[in-house]
Formats: sequence, structure tokens, C-alpha cells
Amino acid sequence: MAKLDWTRDETILASDLYFRLRDRGIFKSYVEIEEPSIYLRTLPIYPIADRPDNFRNHPGALMKMSNFQSIDPSYTSGGRRGLIQRNRIAKLFGMTL
Repeated sequence: MAKLDWTRDETILASDLYFRLRDRGIFKSYVEIEEPSIYLRTLPIYPIADRPDNFRNHPGALMKMSNFQSIDPSYTSGGRRGLIQRNRIAKLFGMTL
């Protein structure tokens, strides 16, 4: 089954979660990702028949959080740029890249 890219709306929801959790340590807040993960799976973005079993599951949502962390200047100054869509959403919410 093909990988389904995160849409702009999903990325915005994930960035909101990241901003709410980043100061508390996203890797320690696995439980707090459960509800948004369930919500993402209910959105009518992709047909259910096209979704793999692990569609927007906890590890996938946690990976998305770590992707935001990798471009967050408050976390790292390593110069990583990340993905274009993620960078656009980050800029939309005021992250300086």
C-alpha cells in the first residue's frame, strides 16, 4: 500500500500539538498524542480503503512531532531545513527557520 503524505490540514493540527507539548518534552508525552492520533484517523482526508493499518498511528504522530522538533530553533541550531510542507506550516505559526 502506498504511503499517504500528510496534508496541509493534518500538518497544521500536528504543529499545534507540537507547540502545546514542546516545552514539556514531546517524547515523554506519548499518551497526549493518543487522542490527536485517533482524531486524525477519523478525518475524511483519504479513503479508508487506501489507508494502511498504521495510518496516523501513535508512532507516526510522534515522528511528525520529532520532525517539527528538528527544525525548531529553540531545540537545535544545527541548520536542518526539513521538508518543504513542514517548513511552510512552521513559518505560518511563527517559527523562524
